[in-house]
Amino acid sequence: MKAEALFRQGDTGGEALDLVNQVRARSNATPLTVLTEDDILDERGRELAFEMHRRRDLIRFDKFGDPWEFKEASDDYRKLFPIPQAAIDANPNLEQNPGYAGG
Repeated sequence: MKAEALFRQGDTGGEALDLVNQVRARSNATPLTVLTEDDILDERGRELAFEMHRRRDLIRFDKFGDPWEFKEASDDYRKLFPIPQAAIDANPNLEQNPGYAGG
């Protein structure tokens, strides 16, 4: 997370790269010489594979709707989950998120 924050502030080769390479060194991976947004996303995918962060990461990196080997491209509205009908029934002020029935 710190490497990503530094990268987004413009640090593309200093401390951000060092932090990513520290993680890579722990798993005996080849150090990176340059750092890209895709490198950070890929490293988070490997490092946090079973931690349930991938969906939020893909949304944050604006790649959630992209197709890949096991998934077709998806519409932007899928970034939000539908509001459960029970919640809408309990609160008449709620409106279903756009793209879902009733929204």
